[in-house]
Amino acid sequence: MFIVFLFLSFALKLDNSGLFPFSVPFSDTGDSPISLKYLNDGPAGIHGFLRVGPTGETFFEKESTKVRFFGVQLFFNDPPHEIAEVIAKRLRKMGMNIWKWGGLELFWNNGIGTEDWERRIERFDYLFCQMKKHGIYCYAQMDEYGLILPSKKYREAEEFYRIRNVDSFPEDHRTMTKAIQYIMEPSYFDALKKYWKSFFYHRNPYTNLLYKDDPAIVAVEISNENFLLKQWEYFGLKCNKWPDLYRKRLKNLWNTWLSNKYSSIDEIKYAWREFGKKGLLPDERYGDIALLPLKITDRRFSQGRKEDVAHFLYDLQSAYIDSVKNFLRGIGVKALIVVGNDFQMSLPSLSLASKGDFIDTHIYFNHPTSLGSKGMIKNTNPFKMNMTLITTVAANSVEGKGVCISEANWSYPSRHQYLFLPMLSAYASFQDWNIIILHAFCSRSTYKLDYIEQQLVTGLNPMLTLQSYIAALVFRKGFVSSDSILHTIHYNDMWKNYFKMYSQWFPDEDGDKILNNFLPHIFKMRKSFGGETTDVDISFSPYDNETFFENTTGELTFDKGEERFIIDTRYVKSVNGYLKGEIHLKNFVVEVTTPDYGSVSLVSLDERPILNSRKLLVISVTRTLNAGATWAVPGKSFLKWGHGPTMLGVVNCRIRIGLKDGDIFVYPLDSLGRKIRDRIPVHHSGDGVEFKIDNGQRTAWYLLEVK
Repeated sequence: MFIVFLFLSFALKLDNSGLFPFSVPFSDTGDSPISLKYLNDGPAGIHGFLRVGPTGETFFEKESTKVRFFGVQLFFNDPPHEIAEVIAKRLRKMGMNIWKWGGLELFWNNGIGTEDWERRIERFDYLFCQMKKHGIYCYAQMDEYGLILPSKKYREAEEFYRIRNVDSFPEDHRTMTKAIQYIMEPSYFDALKKYWKSFFYHRNPYTNLLYKDDPAIVAVEISNENFLLKQWEYFGLKCNKWPDLYRKRLKNLWNTWLSNKYSSIDEIKYAWREFGKKGLLPDERYGDIALLPLKITDRRFSQGRKEDVAHFLYDLQSAYIDSVKNFLRGIGVKALIVVGNDFQMSLPSLSLASKGDFIDTHIYFNHPTSLGSKGMIKNTNPFKMNMTLITTVAANSVEGKGVCISEANWSYPSRHQYLFLPMLSAYASFQDWNIIILHAFCSRSTYKLDYIEQQLVTGLNPMLTLQSYIAALVFRKGFVSSDSILHTIHYNDMWKNYFKMYSQWFPDEDGDKILNNFLPHIFKMRKSFGGETTDVDISFSPYDNETFFENTTGELTFDKGEERFIIDTRYVKSVNGYLKGEIHLKNFVVEVTTPDYGSVSLVSLDERPILNSRKLLVISVTRTLNAGATWAVPGKSFLKWGHGPTMLGVVNCRIRIGLKDGDIFVYPLDSLGRKIRDRIPVHHSGDGVEFKIDNGQRTAWYLLEVK
């Protein structure tokens, strides 16, 4: 027991060395020298509805300037008025201009009473108004992970609950309902449509607009992480556990689809034949054939049968998408539409996603096994992997469609969380994506706390809060440039080699070879269905063992060997990874005195090139941890989650910047971004200015002013 205690104490001591208290309060809304509230030029919607251009760029209908969005999702969807005001002001200060809400938590509640219903609607209306007032647009999520819990406020939902309770369908298996919506059982679908219409025809008393007419809503998401093919490919359909009525309806739809393709049982038997595999089962008859297999990896069944199941699921979801889009447009919804989203998508699922205005992707690094102190993370070193977060989003990007990331996170307490926002925002700007939404800003308890309450809540994570200032500028203002050349991989037949390639990010044009997963770290790229082959060769062998990748503009490098990611542009300098010795960028040198994993960044706050800027921000971070946290498995799970204040570490280093004109002043900033004490000594030389930062200064960010 003593040995175990000694090990835990030593592990905690190692992880806490060099950390100091640094908490960014939830109520951080005041003005400060580094506030980015100026990025939002007026109330959301002032420039009209958002539109997507022919090359996937986003712009407002009253403006021709390209616009990008950076923001967060909220778990806390019905805060009291005073908290709603705090949230809106804080997001604006951090340079954010979009928020996402989950419809399930507002109108779509199992058994919610009238009084609570009205209270939640009123609070949502006020929150929406506050966001709009501060220039923060809304991404409206109308479905929550395929869960079906329609409120009994809608009479049409009563039949759904009656059917669901016919046989065993326990509450803890609610996710079994995923995909039920696609068979459009009448009682459920009628309730769903009534729910949508009630929201879009609701008049917000604070804006005096119906939601269907409010341009502050930029996008409406139909379904969340619920692609039928994706379920079939990775997790298996759970329809064998549905209530009997739904199973029968799905089977009838399947047999109708088969009868439209095949005129007899003999045709089906011939199409599904394969030696050593199950094709048509002995007891199956024309019009009475089971939907099998329930998962693509079931090797017992023939390729022909699998192909028909895949095409049926594709057609089923396609019909649903068309129906819902027509309904939404029919009731006057003017916002752009996202038909669905997921992590990596196979080519057929991606083509279904292309029915919307955006292709939306969710990306997580080191997602915990469960949320809370016992939730393990892998704590993987990203430089040791054959892909990054950028790989997945680029693989889901389609020519002519907007690119949206509506859920993104790098789970606390990953040792490499410092890499998340610099890398994501830089490559997103280079790839010319449109929307980044972090998941998630706050829960119902965040505003009462001073520590990180769970792995995916970012509102009190000081590392992500500070780096959001960099990400907002890099992505929204294009501080990393996008190549003028777009490289497109065309797929004339999205089903070609589907069963061989469905889990691969980048099949080649013929669908029979796998391209290198680091392509998007070099080239600005999209996928396309149909069309001529590109005349630019972007393929290179995945077996060449490359470790160094530089993008086509020369501004970004990802070095797996050195374990380092670098941004080097006129407006932002950032070194991330294992930092040691002297690291040289153009007019920017970081001399690390204590080698460590971390991030050091310099960014222009006044949108001038760094050498002409009058106000610059330096941020240095290594890791963050709740005070009092005790590891169960160091770096992976906790015995004690910890308490406030949060602890933060910095890269101890000397920084040299090629600033030669004017008087240079460097101020440490407190957690609210205010100057807190005497300036840091600055040494001038012929090459510019030099100053030192370390954990003894008890802060992670600094303001440089040029007088």
